[in-house]
Amino acid sequence: MDVFLIIPLYRPDEQSVDFLCALRKALPLKMVVVNDGSGIEYQTVFERIARIPDCLLFSHDRNQGK
Repeated sequence: MDVFLIIPLYRPDEQSVDFLCALRKALPLKMVVVNDGSGIEYQTVFERIARIPDCLLFSHDRNQGK
């Protein structure tokens, strides 16, 4: 059985990337990360998140809340 963790992120920092990497290494799960309208200035952070194994990235154009 696959386990998915859904994580909405709004304006994440580099610590968010580190946390997601550590979480992925510690637990055998797949992650769905949602860029909840963070804006173009956070693009590089989300590009790093998209490279995490078993992590799917979705994006909203504007903030929609959890």
